Amino acid sequence: MGAGGAILGLLVHFALMAIMAAAYVWFASSNRREHLITMPLRAGVAYGIVTYIVMNLIVVPLRFGTPSRPARGRS
Repeated sequence: MGAGGAILGLLVHFALMAIMAAAYVWFASSNRREHLITMPLRAGVAYGIVTYIVMNLIVVPLRFGTPSRPARGRS
């Protein structure tokens, strides 16, 4: 795909990042979730772990059919 595919991939990456950040801010802005405001580091780490799991167990398999595996070096 070349340069066009790289640019498209970059745009999609930043769009997903913006959606995930907006979801966290929207969720944290709810008045019923005071612990997100009083403990932002803990809440941010927990959200990051949940996002990682969702991306690797749902989004990547839906897009590519199987989870990505690390590349193996040649012997």
